[in-house]
Amino acid sequence: MLKANQPAQSIADQSRQKYANLLKFGFVAVCSLLCLFQMQQLNAQVYNVDFKAFDQAVKSLITPGDNPYQPHGTEQSFHYPLWTSFLYLPIAGLEHFAALHTWQIANMLILLPVVWLLARQYVPEWPVWVGLPFLYCLSLSICSLNLLDGFPNILIVGSFSLMLAAFKAGRINQAGMWGTLGLVMKPQLTFLVGLSFLLWLITGSPNARRIARRWWLAALLTGLVLLAVSLLVEIDWIGRLYHALSTESLTTGMQEDGYVYAYITSTFPDWLNYLTRLEGWPVTLLYGGFAIGLLVIGFRRLLQWRNSVPGWLAVALALNVVLTPYARPYDYPFLLPPLFCLIGIAWQAYRAKRYRRTINYGLLVALVFVATALNRDFRWFYFQPLLITAGLLTDRPPAEKPAETASLEQP
Repeated sequence: MLKANQPAQSIADQSRQKYANLLKFGFVAVCSLLCLFQMQQLNAQVYNVDFKAFDQAVKSLITPGDNPYQPHGTEQSFHYPLWTSFLYLPIAGLEHFAALHTWQIANMLILLPVVWLLARQYVPEWPVWVGLPFLYCLSLSICSLNLLDGFPNILIVGSFSLMLAAFKAGRINQAGMWGTLGLVMKPQLTFLVGLSFLLWLITGSPNARRIARRWWLAALLTGLVLLAVSLLVEIDWIGRLYHALSTESLTTGMQEDGYVYAYITSTFPDWLNYLTRLEGWPVTLLYGGFAIGLLVIGFRRLLQWRNSVPGWLAVALALNVVLTPYARPYDYPFLLPPLFCLIGIAWQAYRAKRYRRTINYGLLVALVFVATALNRDFRWFYFQPLLITAGLLTDRPPAEKPAETASLEQP
């Protein structure tokens, strides 16, 4: 009787597998079409304001007698360390609009290996051909304003993803090098990552502290090389940057007709002002209290996750975006590691058959994108980092098995 039932059972299994494969194929096809649609829309709607500052900075860098920090008649100015302009050297010889589209397309292509590297850290069990189009689709959505504005944040996140890969492979010196490149290109959005990494030197096992010392030595040497090269290129760039930051407003701009306007941003203080209608010191006091509370909770979480480098990086980046007074939606590529971390939590819950937890975190990830889809005011983009941070501060690291992801205990 058992032998007679085996062919029927086999046929049923094959039929279920066939339908499962069709569903997977349909899912991949839909995600791939959405990716192509997003890429076409982004390439057709480039925002030619912020990119002018970076384009002019790198062109000034290769022009004798010019410097990136002097006014060039653009609406935005270059307000970053000199080495940040080095990222734009490959397009320095192109005409402005050719450079703009080349930069955008290059970043879309670079985003693909970044997504792949992050997926290997946060959701390593996912099949690549199914998971990658979906994760790339989500990543394009959260990076859309960055791709429109031309900021280098995708490259910075790429440095952090290479750092995670180097940690996983036990290459601590390479991890320090990539970590430095991630920390110093746009330091106002990564300073909390650097501060949290200092915990490596005072917490964890003796092996973790030894690895931390090696990481910091490689990181500091890389930073000194960047500083030396920058000083050779422009000896007074630090003074010029300080003068630009102290004399030019970062929160207002001037249109061609001379009308001064205030930017509608989704920064933390601006969002609090929008919600409470408070201004001046009351908003500052409210911001300070909320920021201190989040830092205390975040510090405890970082200590709990001190041996999980991907989890550690995710928490620090999410907190940095939430708390930085001048973080805008074009900075949201920094939310990719935190977002993938949340997806990893939901996936592990599903694998453990904890379906209620899976639904909760799946809905949280969905809300991150619904917040912008239903957006009626630019400030509500702030819900994205706020929701992601709330999710990370209420759960444990994504990796149930530390050996599957970068860990301070591995090498």
